[in-house]
Amino acid sequence: MRVFVLLCALLAACGPVSSSGTGSIGSSSTDAGPPPGTDGGTVQGGIDAGRPVRLFGLRITVNGQGSIQSSPAGINCGQVCAASFDQGTSVALTAAPANGFRFDSWGGACSGPGGCTVTMQGETQVWATFAAIPPTQHSMTVILTGTGSGTVSSQPNGIDCGTACSATFDEGVGVTLTPAAAAGSQFDGWGGACTGAGSCAVTMNREQIVAARFQPVAPPPQKLAYSITEVPAVEGSTSLLATAIDGRGDIVGTYYVPNKSGDVDARAFLYDASKGTTQRIGGNDGSTIQMANGVNDSLAVALSTDARPGLHQHGFLWHDIGQTDIGALPPGPNGAQTAATAINQRGWITGWSLGAKNFQRAILWDGSSLRDLGSADGNWSYGYAINIDGVIAGATTVPNDAYHQHAAVFQGGAVKDLGTLGAYTATAFGINDRGRVVGSSLAGASSQLHAFVYDLPNGPMRDVSPKAFCWLNGVNNSGDAVGACRPGDHNHAFIWTNGAFIDLNDTISDPSWLLTTATAINDRGQIAATASHNGGPFQAVLLTPR
Repeated sequence: MRVFVLLCALLAACGPVSSSGTGSIGSSSTDAGPPPGTDGGTVQGGIDAGRPVRLFGLRITVNGQGSIQSSPAGINCGQVCAASFDQGTSVALTAAPANGFRFDSWGGACSGPGGCTVTMQGETQVWATFAAIPPTQHSMTVILTGTGSGTVSSQPNGIDCGTACSATFDEGVGVTLTPAAAAGSQFDGWGGACTGAGSCAVTMNREQIVAARFQPVAPPPQKLAYSITEVPAVEGSTSLLATAIDGRGDIVGTYYVPNKSGDVDARAFLYDASKGTTQRIGGNDGSTIQMANGVNDSLAVALSTDARPGLHQHGFLWHDIGQTDIGALPPGPNGAQTAATAINQRGWITGWSLGAKNFQRAILWDGSSLRDLGSADGNWSYGYAINIDGVIAGATTVPNDAYHQHAAVFQGGAVKDLGTLGAYTATAFGINDRGRVVGSSLAGASSQLHAFVYDLPNGPMRDVSPKAFCWLNGVNNSGDAVGACRPGDHNHAFIWTNGAFIDLNDTISDPSWLLTTATAINDRGQIAATASHNGGPFQAVLLTPR
């Protein structure tokens, strides 16, 4: 076997050979005969004297980016893409893609994506194709929040929200978002992958979600006035208790119906504000008790269920297409149990699950996995509210006081003890996207329940009802919070706004209603509340600013 590249020019009988292997190669040649003094047999190197030798050219063409090498040597393409080989030689070609490319296929004398070996019986052409590997891409989603108006655009182009609020970008690309407030509004800050009110630059190394808040330039009117809408009955029951509200005014909650055993079963409802209708939701797991505890703008609901006899609680993400069990922590003696208490705009759910010690532990379910958020002393904790960043507000036991709870925030794998208002117990029930936490605490020596506000990251916990028995259940992104106070023998629904408590019964023009508790408020200022009409049973109502 011989390889002739250039050297053939030195042999008297060798035909023309291109130095790059690009010429026509295939003529025969004859050795000059045996050296003097030999018998005409085989000469050094194994070449038979006088035997014709034929050479054929092998040419490589590369499409895309990559290299080709041959065995035996001769081809090293892209530097040497043609060479000549003895007739009958088997030449194996090996393809090596460049960065960002993959080998796709052979063409010509070889085909397909596998190996390539050619036997040199004539002039031979082989094509090697390398295909560019598409870059990995990740999605970015922008969510507009607040009561104002505005848009967000991106550089590189792709996001133009309010119209196009989602786009995909290549792995590693830096995306800069720019807010533009509409007339009468102002940009009020970022949430999600960006924070603060400055610039927002995000590296696309994973799926990214960014919230942009726009608020009205003018402050809300000091004189509050609301219209009241009664949430319609479901299954003949008007005794509906509202627990949560979304950005459009849809409300979820619980109602109670007697069963055949003489017990009362709890059932979950969803009120669609656009249609003015109420429907029962949940119950697909065969449970006898269902409670709807949170709802977002996609009408996804945090649902807790239970089945008699005993306790068999489960947490679900409910949607109109079905419900998904969010799972449970590795169980203790009482088995796997979970409750879903709140949901954010991403569809993430918080609540609690029984851990291995048989204590309830605050949890976060991010749509695929459920995580134990821990507690301040390794015992029990609860999650009651979650904002768009996945920061959770709730309660935890603390060292040296295993029987009482402190308000707490769970963030980034850490448990932050918010403390109390001087007594031994406090609970956080609400948190907004700006990090304002609200709830209630026993206060001072009298151990009267007072409402508190705590602004992250460092507070302090403020007593906002120092002379009144009050608590706060929820807070919107404007910082307004709702709850209840007990000015006499009955609870009254209240709103805390601009640093003052206002009795919501003073903001409606219909004295036949008694508003007893406000449970949630959205960014439009709409409030989900419980009320009694003309002294009748409690029922759910929607309050809308006028």
